[in-house]
Amino acid sequence: MTFATLNGHAIFTRHTLPAPAEKSLMICRELEMPMERGLLAPLSPNDQTALRRVAGGISRPKHLRPSSVARLKRLALVEEHEGRIRLTPLGHERCLADAGRAAATAES
Repeated sequence: MTFATLNGHAIFTRHTLPAPAEKSLMICRELEMPMERGLLAPLSPNDQTALRRVAGGISRPKHLRPSSVARLKRLALVEEHEGRIRLTPLGHERCLADAGRAAATAES
């Protein structure tokens, strides 16, 4: 099962791991991303538009830019459920924060 050894350390490839081990590694990788990143990461204009559209009720993937949906999923701002895209609690929080920033900028 070991791919190779280097300085006494075993090196595994994804293909050599049994299915349960591979899934647990992917879960660990997903949990490593801090939740704050979704709130603080800069969004491109296309990503911002996609997030606003989802918040506004446009939830079919065919009406949204695939690359924006993929990025918003990586940031844990949206999730897909039963063929529709919806905001996560973090995504809702991001929308509120963005709206607050926009209002503060408009008042200046």
